Amino acid sequence: MTIDSPPQPCPRCLRPTVLVTHRRGREWLHVGTWLARCGRVVGPVSSGLG
Repeated sequence: MTIDSPPQPCPRCLRPTVLVTHRRGREWLHVGTWLARCGRVVGPVSSGLG
């Protein structure tokens, strides 16, 4: 796998993604998980108080 771009924010979840080339072709992958899908988008954390 070769990284072909600097990190850029994912338009859906805003986590960093990079364009990579591998044997299946080229695709944008999330840095750290190396998955194309965003996974769970985390919203604000509720404290449960009040």
